[in-house]
Amino acid sequence: DGKALATSNEVSESLTRMRQVMAANVARTAQTSTVLEASSQVLRATDAESKSIDSRMGRARALLVRIGRRNCTDFVLLLFGLLIFVLVVLYIAKRRVYDRIF
Repeated sequence: DGKALATSNEVSESLTRMRQVMAANVARTAQTSTVLEASSQVLRATDAESKSIDSRMGRARALLVRIGRRNCTDFVLLLFGLLIFVLVVLYIAKRRVYDRIF
């Protein structure tokens, strides 16, 4: 009887220790799950921000290309205007000076 009681106590203590270990593992798993969920939310937010930045970069690139083309067009128009100005000045100079001499 005493031996059966001792064995029963040992089994009960062993089960109690096992339950405590399992409870600790469950608590650790729950904590890990919480940390993983928080990390997943951060990653989702980072992914969304990255996509937003990529979209803005694409629009900025398109605008820079457009500005570059406009800059080239403005330069050509400026040269054309300068050419017209110089031709008009030369025509006026010719009419006033050259035609009076000859």
